[in-house]
Amino acid sequence: MDNDADLSQAHIYVEVRETPIAGGRWYVLPDDSVLYERPATGVLEPSTISAELIRSSSSWTQLPSQS
Repeated sequence: MDNDADLSQAHIYVEVRETPIAGGRWYVLPDDSVLYERPATGVLEPSTISAELIRSSSSWTQLPSQS
């Protein structure tokens, strides 16, 4: 995945479990595509988790906008 993706309009989510399963961040883009950022490397890749699930599940929380 290209790390040059435009994340300026993305909503950022993180896991809220005491011990996260994956760690990292999920970027939900305006077109509902999702990129996962690996915590150790910062590498972005397409997520296997849908935007709908991330938004509706209590396993994730949206970080405040940094605009």
